[in-house]
Amino acid sequence: MTDTNAAGSTGIANLEPLAQAKDQKAWYWYDWANSAYVTTIGTVMFGPYFISLADKAAENAGGDRVPVLGMNLEPGSIFFWLITASTIMGAFLLPPWVRSQTAPPTRSACSASSRGPGRRSPR
Repeated sequence: MTDTNAAGSTGIANLEPLAQAKDQKAWYWYDWANSAYVTTIGTVMFGPYFISLADKAAENAGGDRVPVLGMNLEPGSIFFWLITASTIMGAFLLPPWVRSQTAPPTRSACSASSRGPGRRSPR
């Protein structure tokens, strides 16, 4: 018995899952490389630059600490406080935002798939 694939050609087996697996592997490699790049730039390059800016701010404030939101922090710790604050904000703000961006399925779309071919919806 032969199957017809989405392209309309007749073959022995449906090879679409293999094509999807190849695409998924490509995205895995892309995500891995992109994550490594962002992590490297964010921590190795931006961290020391940000700490040097905090050192200059401490010198301009006339001491060895920088006042931030009522706390006197050492310049070397401000970068880590910033990372912690952004992670906590993301944990609380992103889930409601994602929920607001995804629309729930409509009733007509759900019921249309369960009616089967050729059947009309009741009015």
